Amino acid sequence: MTIARGLVALILIPCVWLLHFLFATKFEIYEKRPIWAAVVVLASLIVLGRLLLKTKTHRKTVLLFNVLAWSLSIALFWWIEFYTQYDPINKNYVIGEKISWANHKGLRDAQGDLFNIESELKKTAHTLLIFYRGHW
Repeated sequence: MTIARGLVALILIPCVWLLHFLFATKFEIYEKRPIWAAVVVLASLIVLGRLLLKTKTHRKTVLLFNVLAWSLSIALFWWIEFYTQYDPINKNYVIGEKISWANHKGLRDAQGDLFNIESELKKTAHTLLIFYRGHW
């Protein structure tokens, strides 16, 4: 039973990671700091910590679960802090203001090359631009 509880607590951490990623990519729910994820991960770490302190059998396995859980937790919150944060828009446009289409923000196409909107708009009379915002 000790290993089962530890394994369930350990598996919850990658599930949080997956849910956070799915919320952002499939449902377009961009959370700056997901409180629900912190609560689930903290509960998992508490369960694993208590197991480590109270267990007499399978001590090495529970210790391994704790090390893995802490590593995954640190990686998860590092990823959330650095790879799911976007710079705020620093300029508000006024209605009727002429917008410069220069590539000063470094827009990139699907291959990762710099993309100049102005040259694309001049190619044809009608141009469809699709912008993606995400972790990729």
